Parts: sequence; structure tokens; C-alpha cells
Amino acid sequence: MKASDTGMSIISACGPFASHNVSMNLQPLEFLLRQVREKKPNFIVNTENGPFVDHRQIDSSGGMIQHHGTDYSAEQWFRLQIDMIMESVCDLDTTVIVIPSQSDVHHPFCMYPQPRYELNHEALGKNLFFLNDPSTVTLNEHVTIGSTSIDILAHIASEEVVKRPPATAGPYDRISVLLHHLLQQGSFYPLYPPAESVCLESQALHKMQMKQYAPNILITPSDFLPFVKVTKLQYFSPLLLILV
Repeated sequence: MKASDTGMSIISACGPFASHNVSMNLQPLEFLLRQVREKKPNFIVNTENGPFVDHRQIDSSGGMIQHHGTDYSAEQWFRLQIDMIMESVCDLDTTVIVIPSQSDVHHPFCMYPQPRYELNHEALGKNLFFLNDPSTVTLNEHVTIGSTSIDILAHIASEEVVKRPPATAGPYDRISVLLHHLLQQGSFYPLYPPAESVCLESQALHKMQMKQYAPNILITPSDFLPFVKVTKLQYFSPLLLILV
């Protein structure tokens, strides 16, 4: 995937993109799309730790999602959001990359690693791309981005036993320590047995492996506070970590 030669800009976002106060609304998605129209990024990367179609959005009495007086099935609700995203970038030089979530009720496969979404759309393969979870993609022929929708850092943090170095050793960078596990093992999910919330397909563990080299940018949704940082670990080139 290639952007202009003058530079590259990316917006990364994590669902869910709907909220339910009195009735279901898409205000989070509308806010994101306003940012897209203003910033005009080359790429939008959606990592779906929060799904497009959450089971909590569905009316338990009829299995439908109610929005502005209209009932939507899970598949229709997903298409509505994709259509809104693609309509907002129709006149922009923006590529949309979407990674699935295990929590999406419309996705037929809820195990990890997870195959891409299946949806017939006129923009598919042009400026809309559905990727597997996890995935690594090369942008502008040089920059590699690795992304997963699983909150692997939180899962490792809940299992890790750490003895912190003395204060004289300098500040303790916990995120870099957690990231070290991913890079040293070359895996997007270097944890076994997995967290209780993860249905792991043991026969597909090879699909969780990173490519030959660690990505230049790693994007992962997390319950940790969002931030962007550059981390340097021994034996690895500087890596930009984005938590969304």
C-alpha cells in the first residue's frame, strides 16, 4: 500500500463506534469521521478490540439493533458503519484498513488468530482492506505496521511476576518490559495458556508469529491509558508503539 511521496499520515482507532444512552447512536463513529475529514490521513487503521457489532447492542427480545426507528440485523449494522466510513473518504486519498474482533457477533469465527471480515463492498480491494487478526502490512514500501485486536499487554501484565530493579537503576518502564516479551518471542500473543477471554486455536499458532523482522510500528488496543511512544530494546531497531 502506498501513499504520496511527500509523507504519510495515519489515524488509528478502536471500536466500539456506537453508544447506547436512551437509544443506539453512532456518535463515536461520527466523531472519528469528522477527524478524518479534517486531518485527511493517508491511512485509517481500525483495530477492533471493541467490536463493530457488540452483543450488548442487540435487543434481546428480537435480536435486532434499533437505530433512529429502524431495526438492523447484526450484518446490516456492520455494513451501515462500513458504508459511513467509506462515504466519508470517497473524495480523499485515504485507505481504510480494518481488523476484526472476537467480540463481533456477526463474525462467524470467534477464535484467535481470526480471519478477516467477509463483506461484499464496491471499495474492497481499492481503498478498503479487511485483514486477518493479527496482521502485518507494509505501507509506502518501507514502513511495516503490525496490529492485533487482542489486549495482549494487559493479558501479560496480569500473569507476569516482576521484581522491580532498585531506584538507582532508573525509572521502571513497564510497557517496554511487556513489549519485550512480544519482540523476543516474535509473537503477537506470546502467552499460553491464554487469558480466559481468548479462545485460542492451537493449530494456528504459526499465524500469530511476526514476520521475519519486528514491525516498525505496533498498534494494539488496550485498557492501559492511550499513548504513543518510541521504545528501544536490545537487538531491535527503534519501534513505535501505539496504544489505542
